[in-house]
Amino acid sequence: MAALTPEQLTRLIREGKAAQQRAPVYLIHGDDSRVAADAALALRDALAPALGGPDSVFRFLRLGAGEGETSAAEIAAQLNTVSMFGAGKLMWVGPLEELGPEDAAAFERYANNPNPQSSLILTVALGGESKTAAQLPASPMAKAFAASGVVVHAPAPTAAGAGAWLKEKARERGVALDARAAGLLTELCAADPGRMEAELEKLAVYAGENGKITADDVAEVTGDWREESIWNLTKAFAARDLAAAQDALDNLLRAGTPPQVILKTLTTELLRIAAALDHRARGASIKEMAAELGSSPFPLKDAWSAAAQWNRAQVGKGLRGVLEATLAPMQKGIAPETALAALMASLIPRRGRSARAGKGAA
Repeated sequence: MAALTPEQLTRLIREGKAAQQRAPVYLIHGDDSRVAADAALALRDALAPALGGPDSVFRFLRLGAGEGETSAAEIAAQLNTVSMFGAGKLMWVGPLEELGPEDAAAFERYANNPNPQSSLILTVALGGESKTAAQLPASPMAKAFAASGVVVHAPAPTAAGAGAWLKEKARERGVALDARAAGLLTELCAADPGRMEAELEKLAVYAGENGKITADDVAEVTGDWREESIWNLTKAFAARDLAAAQDALDNLLRAGTPPQVILKTLTTELLRIAAALDHRARGASIKEMAAELGSSPFPLKDAWSAAAQWNRAQVGKGLRGVLEATLAPMQKGIAPETALAALMASLIPRRGRSARAGKGAA
């Protein structure tokens, strides 16, 4: 039937035409689950009254065969089941961060022959780096949805478009966000929709009855979360917590942090751990170490406490690994992100493996 932009879908909803032009199937896809969910939520609220109200609305967050999960085939069967009262059904699936071939095929079959009494809203947010995400718009499933219903590509806002997106979110909360405030909030949150909206919630409360958010308010309330993520990475890396380190690394890469910056940060942390090992071996304190390095004790505390989990050989291996990860993109054509992930896995033992420091530990 149609391929719509998020703006066109919003206009249909605002003008009250979404229910009048209701389609049996909708596919809303993009890089960010928050953006896809926002579009789906507005559409759900617009369609629900025409399909019997809240009692006819169903939400499925995940697909699968486990407890509390449902397969795409089961959802299709439910959509085809006629209500005893003659009312249709509205089923919202997702946002899905994974979509297997069997579920995609089941949704494709349903979209090729949907129940006109009901509507299915399928939201998919596979991530911009996913190969499946790149293939989704041209997939048989997407083509089937486009033929029978509506497909909406709802990408995460770019830095240029984030200001308008933020102003709309502020308007929904009854507050005004000036251009300088929107620009600063976008910069501090690296244009991440989830982060920006969470900070906007705090700013709306901070604005109170005044109802106006200025750049000074943003500077006062919102910190640069990228600095926090860097700190999370170094803390997890020093503590040899692989899961936490990989999570922090993923957050930094998604935010567009250059791999070179991450590698430099890891190098600094390894050198701090090496210094902590030496000072511990000499019986010195963290204050003496800070004085010798010309630093305050605070940024050294994680390296100091984590030094018991490292030895000199491991630190040496880490520094060599960082060098190899730096050169790998140029020498071997390996993606910097892949080199970073491999570095983490090589230096930090997985859960269940020993992380003994060995004889060289201080």
